[in-house]
Amino acid sequence: MRSSKLLRTGLALAIILRSSIASAGLFAPDNLQECLIDRLSGAKNDTVAHELAAECLQRFGENGRIEKRTGTLAKYHSGRDCTVRKAKDTPSDFAAQVIEANCYLLYEPVRKNRKTVASSLPCMRGNDEPTNRFFREHTTNPRDEWDTRTSKI
Repeated sequence: MRSSKLLRTGLALAIILRSSIASAGLFAPDNLQECLIDRLSGAKNDTVAHELAAECLQRFGENGRIEKRTGTLAKYHSGRDCTVRKAKDTPSDFAAQVIEANCYLLYEPVRKNRKTVASSLPCMRGNDEPTNRFFREHTTNPRDEWDTRTSKI
């Protein structure tokens, strides 16, 4: 009698521990991209968005692995779907751009022969040198992907 009760208690404890490990990313972000999408959604201004982005960077770091979220179990069907849902009520332009970039990083399939290394935080447009530590650009020139022998301009 006592051993069966102990066995049931141990089994219940194992199930609880297993389910808590399996649901690590269900209730809270488990990587930088999800953190940025969730935290910056609804940011009222750029200052608040920068502080929220800094919290995500501090928590997850910049060099985390990006795991694509595609298929039937994905939270969003595409990068566009994610962007529209999460950025539509976000007054901060910076936050909306970061949400868009990370939605496409997570919810768009990888294209073959793509020479771009994605960044979670966009670079300020029209400025050669980043003016803020949150902006980084790691993309190659899109013209590098063209085969100049066959393309017509």
